[in-house]
Amino acid sequence: MIRRLNVYGFYLGIVTSLLPLLAYLAAWYARLLRPIGPLYFDPAIHMQFAVLTTIVWIVMAQHYGVLSAAKLLSCRPGARSAVMACLATYSAVFAALFIYRNTTYLRSLVPLSAAILFLLTIAAQAAFRSVAFVRLRRHKLRIAVIGVDRFARRTGARLQRASGKGCEIVAHVAVSNEPVEVRGRICTLEEVAQLKRQGAVDDVVIAISPALYSQVPQLVTKLESLCLPARAVFEIGNIPVREKLSHLGSVNIVDLGTSPADRIEYIVMKRAFDILFSIFAMVVTAPLTILIGAAIKLSSPGPVLFVQSRVGLQGRVFPMYKFRTMRVAEAAHSDTTWTTQNDSRRTWIGTLLRRSSLDELPQFFNVLKGDMSVVGPRPERPHFAQKFLSEIEQYDSRHRLKVGITGWAQVNGLRGDTSIRSRLEYDLYYIRNWSLLLDLQIVVRTITAGMFARNAY
Repeated sequence: MIRRLNVYGFYLGIVTSLLPLLAYLAAWYARLLRPIGPLYFDPAIHMQFAVLTTIVWIVMAQHYGVLSAAKLLSCRPGARSAVMACLATYSAVFAALFIYRNTTYLRSLVPLSAAILFLLTIAAQAAFRSVAFVRLRRHKLRIAVIGVDRFARRTGARLQRASGKGCEIVAHVAVSNEPVEVRGRICTLEEVAQLKRQGAVDDVVIAISPALYSQVPQLVTKLESLCLPARAVFEIGNIPVREKLSHLGSVNIVDLGTSPADRIEYIVMKRAFDILFSIFAMVVTAPLTILIGAAIKLSSPGPVLFVQSRVGLQGRVFPMYKFRTMRVAEAAHSDTTWTTQNDSRRTWIGTLLRRSSLDELPQFFNVLKGDMSVVGPRPERPHFAQKFLSEIEQYDSRHRLKVGITGWAQVNGLRGDTSIRSRLEYDLYYIRNWSLLLDLQIVVRTITAGMFARNAY
């Protein structure tokens, strides 16, 4: 099955790599059929941008799994991967257009070709997926499963579902004294060898319980004489394995974590987004920042900024900046006390700033420093972080990513005096499902609906 999928994936990769040129050609003809203004252009410049788009697309499509053969039989369509690859590709193209803005280039071709490329990508994936299912049903793969317990039975059923009934379990092989929970033929490895000589077996899949993993090397040695493709399916409970097997020298390592912190997408693209968005936000809000600073100075004695220790990535403590919204008090008191709805410590400008979340604006400096991100779990004070760590299971998991100015919990109404356990659930969802699209969604929701949260006081 893997071999066939790799063949389909190879051809899918070739077709998908050429789609930007096809999308560019389609956009060009659409532009000619419905001209808007003069059509003066430099053909050489257009060809250069078409080649640039194709090169960047190949890199991004590979990075986001658009070219992955493994996703051909996935029950999920590849729309999300295609969107991310298109966004990344055309971000580079727009940047190039900005640099070469004096060239005679029809800029309307860029968004049009981007839309066409996305549609062509989805259509190509659907077409190859349909071909794969049809051919698998027509020429079924015959599989011998090593294992006879419940896990082996579930593995066989999952293989049949994943292939659209394109594979057939012809036999199971008992290992040690496993409880038998499978139906159909149960035989020995010698009988599997006989089936192979008769042409009745195409693949072997090892699906044994964790208690028998020590026998895997012996099974692999015995299976070598069969000269059949051998795979293994491992049961690791509820631990979600995000990435494939990696190699560190001669050591094979499987990433068992749920955090995307080691992914190049998170390290590079999220940091780039944080820096660009923070600079943009600071420039746009500069007049407002000056007015807020003056109002704070006039409302009560004390500094404009309030600096407080917070817990960030991997539990490291950092100084977080906010506009001061309360009268100056001892740090020991503010570090260990919750703000209440009618807190007498607030100034009149502080009440307004808290309700509108404008007191968080100085945290863009924290983002530029690298202590925070624009989007992430909200940072907690060390006193409460230590308290919640001892009371709530998995609380420390929220520190696997950088903390943020806004977050998934906050845009879902969990700000201020709300359930810590509920906030943790939303934070863990964000960590497990992080993407730049999710970050953008949270930013938009923060701007449009989250500025005046019910529990912000």
